[in-house]
Amino acid sequence: MVHERIFLDPHKRFLSRFELNYNLAYNFYEDASTGHYSFRRFEVNVDHRFYPQKKKHGGVIEQNYFSVLWRYSVSDASAGHAVPFYLQETIGGSDIDNQPSLRAFKDYRFRGPDLMTVQAEYDRKLYEACTLCKAGTIHTLCSHMGLLVAYDAGKVALRRRDLDLSDMHQSFGGGIVIYLGKDVIFRMAVALAGGEGTHPYFGVANFLQ
Repeated sequence: MVHERIFLDPHKRFLSRFELNYNLAYNFYEDASTGHYSFRRFEVNVDHRFYPQKKKHGGVIEQNYFSVLWRYSVSDASAGHAVPFYLQETIGGSDIDNQPSLRAFKDYRFRGPDLMTVQAEYDRKLYEACTLCKAGTIHTLCSHMGLLVAYDAGKVALRRRDLDLSDMHQSFGGGIVIYLGKDVIFRMAVALAGGEGTHPYFGVANFLQ
């Protein structure tokens, strides 16, 4: 399988507290063996981020933010061709890139060629909230830990016209985040409201990105 990608990656930071990150991509997947699994995919990722807390001496606290992410992906195959199951979009738990989606469900719970998700998340690093703590075990733990609250909604479909805001699967929950310096290396949360019980979610940072 040969994968070719054309993309635009615009981003803008303004008023110090607001950040816009967009990614638009058109993908070509070419089956170099049989040709049967050649297809095309159009993807849009829109991430709006707000940093509510300023540092004492200027600037914002980058680890404390509220984000809203919208993702839209549709695939198209010519007559006689198909999107292979291992390259279809998935939602539930985390995807193949360790990105969270519908955390109240098991990994890869829903699969299809087309996808739309909406996510809202608030992250807060504890160290920035308790800088008055004295040096010691509690201060050390706080310097590497954070909290998160998240809401996820999404659906997959066999036809792009079925991608709308009706009948979307939903979940919400919260948990803790482990930092190494300024970077998130691990997330652990509990999510519910998916109709399939309470589901723990574990996410490890993808260091290859």
